Amino acid sequence: MRAAIYVRISRDYAGEQLGVQRQQEDCEALAGQLGWQIVDVYIDNDVSATGKKPRPAYQRLLADLRAGTVDAIVAWHADRLYRRAMDLGELVEVCKATNAQVATVNAGSVDLTTPTGRLVAGLLAQVATYEVEHKTERWARSWQQGRELGAPVTNSNRLFGYERDGATVVPTEASVAREMIDRLLAGESQGSVLRWLDDAGIRTTRGKVWRASGLKVYLLNPRIAGWSTHKGEIVAEGNWPAIVDRDRWEQARAFLSSRTRAYVPRKNLLPGLLFCGKCKMRMISGGSTRQAAYRCPSRPNMPGCGGVSVSVRYVEDMVESFAQERLENPVVRRRLTRLRSQPNRGRNKELADLDTRILELEQQLEEPGTPVPTLVRAINRAKARQEELLEDMNTLPRVPLPVQGGPWPEDLGRRRELVELVVSRIEIKPLTKPTRNVFDPDRVVITER
Repeated sequence: MRAAIYVRISRDYAGEQLGVQRQQEDCEALAGQLGWQIVDVYIDNDVSATGKKPRPAYQRLLADLRAGTVDAIVAWHADRLYRRAMDLGELVEVCKATNAQVATVNAGSVDLTTPTGRLVAGLLAQVATYEVEHKTERWARSWQQGRELGAPVTNSNRLFGYERDGATVVPTEASVAREMIDRLLAGESQGSVLRWLDDAGIRTTRGKVWRASGLKVYLLNPRIAGWSTHKGEIVAEGNWPAIVDRDRWEQARAFLSSRTRAYVPRKNLLPGLLFCGKCKMRMISGGSTRQAAYRCPSRPNMPGCGGVSVSVRYVEDMVESFAQERLENPVVRRRLTRLRSQPNRGRNKELADLDTRILELEQQLEEPGTPVPTLVRAINRAKARQEELLEDMNTLPRVPLPVQGGPWPEDLGRRRELVELVVSRIEIKPLTKPTRNVFDPDRVVITER
């Protein structure tokens, strides 16, 4: 009897394949007792049988059974081969067609060619499904109980102001969080707070520039006030120190929750892209329609030298001409098209799978006798992969390219999107000598994306 050994383990935290090696040793011993000749070993390491992720070795095994190169299967347990009824159905069809035998170390022989054998196999599949669902329920209940007892949250990306353990305060970041709230309650806008964060070089825990949506979500998070939450609701006092005063956090939450702002059409093309060549601060736009200018600010809440300005009309015409020229370049268009053709669907799914895996790993950290260093390394690897995926997704252009040789769009928002495809930063140098109504293009330094 030509036998194939199939081994699988759902989670290999260290990546050392020790679990599948133990399964293989037991299967080899069983094959020897049965007098079967082992022709191949099929290994699916770190692959679940309940998820949607394919099992390459298992599919290769089925193909070899159909081809007649294998007569029997040896597995450690039936749930190594299948956990879902749909997988069992496929295996039954193959075994019935080829008269293949199945022997397991811990569940005995499973004869899928007879009605009784298939009944037993179906019962085993139902038991395996029950175990998975029951385990998921236990994890979810354990997670909820931890939140109700005020346990720190460690299943997501590090919260600004705390270490990854969710309880140790990062003093410098905690000071920034308090100043965010102080500035808002003092009357500053969210935009002003964002500019302050950007100018001070303060980044999120992912190393990204703060955005309005992220800032609001962060400041509305009860965890920074020392509250434990479950599904967005405060359920207990957290077992970690608050980094902001609760009364002031409540005031900030009421302020942010009540603020709504209608859409304001864009008036100028380049806000946020222009920087002062003297003090390196971001320039703002203002002035009358005929004399509109971008200038370096000089206000108490907007630090800058106030010594550089440039005409809106001239600099926008120059930058748009540059963008049009670059987007007509066949090399640039091919590169942008290639980047856009890289789908995010697979990345989104992998991100979701990584979130699930991190949650499972961190829940297992709470169980007695778990290999903590190994689990922590696995968690860090998963989170590092998340960072890589997000970085790739953030660099993909999503704006459709204009028709080559066609007209430039009239909509200002659409024109801004096209400019941002090829321009990352524009610096305006200060005047070297007084001029009157004469635009010097050499003052404009465009950094191509």
